[in-house]
Amino acid sequence: MIRSTFERRLHEWETLLREARALEADLTGLASLRRTLELAISRTASTRGLRDALQSTARDLNRRLRDSVEAGDKAAAGLRRAVERMHRHPDSL
Repeated sequence: MIRSTFERRLHEWETLLREARALEADLTGLASLRRTLELAISRTASTRGLRDALQSTARDLNRRLRDSVEAGDKAAAGLRRAVERMHRHPDSL
């Protein structure tokens, strides 16, 4: 689901929950559904927050990985050139 879908659904749930709380006296027997919805709202919000944090961490790790690979590629290219020169001109030490 895309983020806007989560936000829309959470908004709908929270609106429904406010209505249910306002009518709590008339909605006897539905307390377990209300509690389940409260828990779902809480879990959805916290899981979304965790997912967002992990995505941010993953982006940072991907950047670091690209930087490491780039540094390795540069070092390998320089070393490769040096080794090739040594093979062509072994007396150049």
